[in-house]
Amino acid sequence: MPGTCIGNLGNLKTSGYGCRLYGEIYGCIFYADDMMLLSRFTNAMQFMLKICDDFAIDYDLKSSTENSVAMRIGARHNVMPICEPLKLAGKELQFVQSLKNLGVSYSLQNTSSVQSQWRNATIRGPPSLV
Repeated sequence: MPGTCIGNLGNLKTSGYGCRLYGEIYGCIFYADDMMLLSRFTNAMQFMLKICDDFAIDYDLKSSTENSVAMRIGARHNVMPICEPLKLAGKELQFVQSLKNLGVSYSLQNTSSVQSQWRNATIRGPPSLV
């Protein structure tokens, strides 16, 4: 069952940013307090991070910048120049080569595996998609 967005966090859904999969746009996967943002472009990702920042301020929450990272996937992930840094709560996010989210590991070593894992997770129905 999809999660309910409250306050301006619902703007993630209405922003139109995210990744297209099977004709639908998905910008965020979340479960409890764990969230993964998805975007095709870094400027759109920064806009989505700003929505999260605004939500945290409005609801007196603190973003966990120590546990937040960014990962570029695809043929251009290592093409120069490197993209502008992404910021959450005023801190730059570290770009990583691999990560684990909700028990699923993602690595740049095999981007087709990442795409396959995402498709499989969507077909099985992850906890909440926005």
